[in-house]
This record gives sequence, C-alpha cells and structure tokens, in this order.
Amino acid sequence: RIIVSGGRDVVIKGNRCVVVVSGGCSLLTLTGGENQVQCDSADQITISGNGNTLISGLLGNGTITGNGNLVSWGNGIDGIIPTIQSTGINNEVERLE
Repeated sequence: RIIVSGGRDVVIKGNRCVVVVSGGCSLLTLTGGENQVQCDSADQITISGNGNTLISGLLGNGTITGNGNLVSWGNGIDGIIPTIQSTGINNEVERLE
C-alpha cells in the first residue's frame, strides 16, 4: 500500500502491513505488530507495537513503547541526529550507511 502524505500526519494501524509513505509527514504513528513501513521523511514518530520495521530517509524525533522494533534512518532533519526515546525491550535504532 502506498500513502501520499503531503506533509500531513499519518497513522498506520494493523498487523503485517507493508506500507510506503511518499512525501514527508509531520507525525507518523505506527500501532500493531510486524509491520514494514518505509517513508521519505518524518518529523516525529510514535511506535507502540511489537516487531515493526520503519525505514525513514529523513527523521526527526520519536518514541518507541513497544518491543523488538527496528528504526533505521538515513539523515536527521536539518542535519541534526534524531532523538528516539525507547521504553520497550530489544528496540534498535540505527543510521543507514
């Protein structure tokens, strides 16, 4: 599924969804489990599920409250390294090379 965000907030709810978010979004909210999401840019992310994968070209800040999630990002917005707060277990945040 492809979502054209146009700078709006995007909410993805469900399990085992494969979603591409085209364009930047101000807030990307991901709930559910085992989702695979790719987005061009997200100012802020909130992940509250388990086993999700998010790949973002540009990333601002975010919060992960689930477990076993992977967040990968290419560059920080405005060149600033993203701040991601994780209160879950076995969450990974990494910069793409």
